[in-house]
Formats: sequence, C-alpha cells, structure tokens
Amino acid sequence: MKKYLFLLGLSLSVQTINAQTKQELLHKIDKDIRSIEKLLNMSGMRIEITSGDPKPFDPNDGFNFEQFSMAKTAADREKLQEFFRQLPVHNQLLYPYNIITIGKKEFDLLKLIGKDNFYFSHQPDKEPVFTPTRITFLDGSSISKDLPVSSKKSIAEKYTKTEKEAGETYSYVDEEDMNDLEKMIWNSSSFDATIALADPKPIKSIRCNIELPVPVKKIYEAQGKTINTPYGTITIDTIAGTQVYCTIPDMDQDDDLQIEAYYKNGKVLRQRGSSSNTFISGNKKQVYRQWLSTLKQAKKDIDKGDIKSDSDLEAYLKAHAATTEEETQQAYKSSVYTFSGPVSKVVFILTDSSAKKESFEFTFDIYGADTDRETFVATDFESQKNGLLNKAGKWIVPAQFNLHFRPLNRYYYWDQFDEAENTYYYNPAAQTIQMVAYKIDDPEIYDDKYVKITPRTNGLKGLADVRSGKIILPMEYEHLSFKSNKYWLLKQEDNQGVLDQNFKTIMPIAYSKLDIEGDYIIAGGSGSNSDVYNAGGKNITQGKYDDIEGSFSDGLLLVGKRHISKEGYTSTKYYYIDTLCQVKIDLATKGYKDAAEFSAGMAVVKNEAGDYGYINTKGVLVLPFQYKYARSFYLTSKLALVTLKDGSYALIDKSGNLVKKLPGSFTKSKFKAADRASRILMEDKRSFNEYGEELEYNSNDYW
Repeated sequence: MKKYLFLLGLSLSVQTINAQTKQELLHKIDKDIRSIEKLLNMSGMRIEITSGDPKPFDPNDGFNFEQFSMAKTAADREKLQEFFRQLPVHNQLLYPYNIITIGKKEFDLLKLIGKDNFYFSHQPDKEPVFTPTRITFLDGSSISKDLPVSSKKSIAEKYTKTEKEAGETYSYVDEEDMNDLEKMIWNSSSFDATIALADPKPIKSIRCNIELPVPVKKIYEAQGKTINTPYGTITIDTIAGTQVYCTIPDMDQDDDLQIEAYYKNGKVLRQRGSSSNTFISGNKKQVYRQWLSTLKQAKKDIDKGDIKSDSDLEAYLKAHAATTEEETQQAYKSSVYTFSGPVSKVVFILTDSSAKKESFEFTFDIYGADTDRETFVATDFESQKNGLLNKAGKWIVPAQFNLHFRPLNRYYYWDQFDEAENTYYYNPAAQTIQMVAYKIDDPEIYDDKYVKITPRTNGLKGLADVRSGKIILPMEYEHLSFKSNKYWLLKQEDNQGVLDQNFKTIMPIAYSKLDIEGDYIIAGGSGSNSDVYNAGGKNITQGKYDDIEGSFSDGLLLVGKRHISKEGYTSTKYYYIDTLCQVKIDLATKGYKDAAEFSAGMAVVKNEAGDYGYINTKGVLVLPFQYKYARSFYLTSKLALVTLKDGSYALIDKSGNLVKKLPGSFTKSKFKAADRASRILMEDKRSFNEYGEELEYNSNDYW
C-alpha cells in the first residue's frame, strides 16, 4: 500500500503556508531544503550523552538504583480514582471572588502512570485538566450552568495571540491586556490547579470533571535478540557489562520507548548515559532526495513566476509528493545505553503516543464537617484588607484589618502590626468585634463556654467566657487545665487545687501534687502518703496507702503499702481496693506480683517464676501463667499484646485465643482511646493497630 509522504516536522507543511510574497515563498523553500540536506548529512552521526566519570559500582549504594520502576502498566482506573479523590483542595475568600486551589500532586501521579518526572514538562497536553461542573455554597444554593470561573486554560484561550516573524507564525499568551485577577491566576503556582469563581459567597463544595490522557504502555522483556513491536523491531546487539547495545525504532517522542536495566538482585539500575545515531534506510533516503528535488524545482518555478501564491505552491507540492511503501516509513536508531552497574536483564517500555483519555467526576468538600460556621475571614481584592463575611457573601465586619488577621476560634481573632499583637472578641449575636486586653493562651473552647487567657505570651493563666468576652477567672495561675469534663486543676506558686465546673473549691490550692483520673482526685505530697478524693472532696483512703497506681478501672484501684522489716528493709504489698476503700484482692496472699491496672475486666499479674497471666475482677486467674510478657487489654478491640514463650509476639482475646501473630520483634506501642487509633510498631517499621490490622507506617502515630 502506498501513501503520500509529508515531512511534518519541517516548516513547509502545506497546512501552515502563509507566505504572501515571492521572497517569503523562496525563504520557506530554502529553509526546508537546508533541513532535508542536514537530515541526510546527519544520518549515521552519533549523538552522545554522558554523566561524567562514573564511580566504581557499589551494590549497597542506593544512588546506583532507581527509586521506582517504569516497567509497569499505568495504574488502573480504580487507583487513579482514589488518587484524585484525595487531592487537597483549598479555598480563599478574595472578595468578590472565591479562589480555589487543587493540589495536583503531579509527582505522585507520574508514579501511578509509570512516567518519569519530566513527562508533563515535555508534554503539557498530557497533564490532567480540571473543569468545575457544579458549585454548592454554604447558604444552600448552587450553580451548575454557565459557571463564572476563570482558569489558566480559559485565560490562555482568551489571550493567545498569533504573530508572524521572518515568514514564520508563532503563538503566545499576551499578559498586557489581562486584568489583575487574570494575572494572579495566570502566574499562580504550577503545582496547583487554580480556579477563580466570580461570586463572594463561601463555597461548601466544588464538583469537578477531571480529564487525564493515560498512556497505554506495553512491557517487552528481552528473551532473545529481537523483539517485535507495532512500531518496528527492537534488536539487542549485545550486553557488555554496564552497557546495552541495541537498534530501536526512532519514535515521535523520546520517552515513547524507554529501556530499563536490572542488576542481578532485581533492582533497577540508574542510567548513566546514552549515545545514538538515527540511520535512514536506502528507500527512505531516496524518498527524501525526491522531495529535495521537488523543492528545488518549486524554487525555480517561483523565480520564473509560475508559482505566485500559497495556493499555487500547495497545489504543486501535492501534485509532486514523493511516495513510499508503508514498511519503509519507520526510521531506526543505533543506541548504546550505559548504566551504573553490571546489567543482568533488560526490559523495554513502549508507550502509545495517542493516550487513552480517562474522565473522572468528584465533589470536593471545602469546609468538611465544619459547615455550621457563620463567619468567614475574607480579603477584599481591591483594598487588600481583611474582614468578616457571612454565608450570603455580605460583609458583617467591614474589611479593615491587615492581612495577618485570622480566626483563633469562633469567637476570637488575632492580628499583628509590626511588633504589636492584637486580640479581638467577636460577638455573634450583636455581630460586633472589639479589641480585648488579654491574649488567648489556648484557642480550644472548654465546657462549651470558656477559653484560657493570659496577659502576655507565657504569662499567668485565667479564663474568659466566650458568650461575653468577659474575664471569669483572673489571670493569676501558673497552670490551668480542664479534667474529666468536670474539674479545673489549678497551680499557683507550686501548689495545686481543684475547682468544679462552676468554680466552687473542691480541693484548696495547698497540695504539692494533684492528679485527676476519671471521677477521682489523687493527692500526694513530698514525704506524705497519697490519698484519693471523690468529687465532693472526701478523702476515701485516709492515708492508709503509700502508692496509688493509676486510677479506678472496673471499680478497682491498685494501691501499695510499704512495710519495714526488723532489719530495716522496705517492701511494698499491693492490693486492689473498691471506691469504699475496701480491699477486694490481696495480691501477695494469692501469690501475684507486678500487677497492672484493670482494663476490659482483666489485669496483668506475674508469678514468682516470672511468667505472666491475667486475673478477673474477682482475683481469679482466668488466663494461666503462660506468657513471657503481657500487656493490658485494649478497651476498644478487647485484645492484648503478649510475648509468647518462644519470644514471638501475638494479639490474644480475653479467652486466650491467638488472634494475630505479629512479625519480628517488638519496637514500641502507643495507647490511644479512639477506636483503631492505638499503634504497635514491629521491626522493619511494620505498623499495626490494636486489631492486628497492618497500616502504612507514620512516625506521627507514635508521638
């Protein structure tokens, strides 16, 4: 089968002939003649790229290997869908606009589609395109047609200009006629998709259509000397140490055909350099020479006046186009690739340049669950001052503050001018704002009514009522904390005390150490016994015990009483007591030691031989002394981490059944109250929750 051969890479494509004069026509002809002559002369010339003097290969040096392999097909639609669903989306109220930024996380996306970090730079048309399809506002309204949005794409379409210079046409985006908003969007970070919405109302969510051309890849592992592909034959000439000599099809894009080499341990070797030369078959050279002859004849006809216009030249070129057989179209390159170490295996990755376009539709929440807010800090685009908007996009506190102005919580705001910091109280009922003579020590709102305040950074603490902004507890305490949702623990001049929710004194500020566990207050002082007090301030242990371990759990508290022998040795006997200070379990009498607090109705105990087991709240041994080490049961999963006699680790249930064996040795754990929030870290950074479910390691989980 025959077809016309058009040299699409040359300037004289018949689709772009715009010459209007004889000189312009001759200029174009001359330029293409030079291009073809250069192409014919360069056939067989080798182009070499190297990375300088290589270091001796060290298989333990991670720099000798790539971090991830390109020899994998692009992620399936489900993984891409999950990737786009989790993209970070932020919104800035820039009155009268909403500025929405979607973090593209392109380096992570490139890993998913199996392309290198320069793929989008070389082929920007392959980047994902974000198109808003529906906007929902916090006031309950929404729009889905003729959205008043601007993006880099729409701005480029609006301001792209085409001009001609020296007979050549070129396009560019002209910023001169853009307004200030368009310039801001156009020059925004390339790491984000930035969208401006011409509406001042705060956004609840944005629905976007995302289009991504996904490259279709095929992996070819060399089994012999040749590999047949739809684009031609790959021939491996030889593999010599760190170098691979091969003949490959010359693709439209360099990264449409890639090579990966592997060390004997299966890791991907880093490519150090390459050299190649494109050679043209005899048949194809003949076609180029025919085309060259056609161009030279066209030049003569222009000189004679037989070709006078673009249309004349186009008709002439079509009438005299060179022909070639289909199989002679593909050019080849003789290539040498150099890698960081000895090559054991080679894989070629072929990408179809006409990528498959995937389309996704997602709704991104802007404020998440925080949709009950009534006020929003916004910046006036013209004045660059901050104020407060309501859900309707109306100013309730006019833009009058500097750009540092920001919320601390629903009632308090902060800004800074030079070295001066200012705190403001906002009254939602009156929709007024006023400066206050204190700072917010902690923005958390306690008991739905109070915030901690201080006269200065790291100063003494007090409380203010968020309903009025008035000081309710003077700023004269070194430490102030709200415990068990019912007690205020105070510290003043190294002494501590306790107030109830209504600031009535339960324990005067006279104790060197106080701790609150659940409904009980544990008091202790230097040289004195520890005692437990109830919510009414009654001492229920009356100095009977020297040690208080933890707090009441399952109605029992672990306490210790010291005994001094005639020889002067001190020993401590431990008991579990109830809330009436009655001894319920005498550990020594039962032969138990090293006990722990009760948890989920069970407590760890140890025998004289050093083995661990579990007792119930009656003091009965329900899980025998069969563990090398044991830990308390998790309240959420009702499982416990134990060390078995063979030194391995496992999670067991309350019947002693082995639920999950954990790999390797134990590193550390973190108990947290929330379900599935506790963590168990084993060797090699393998992380599990209290149910034995393996998780991705995150160091923050263990703080």
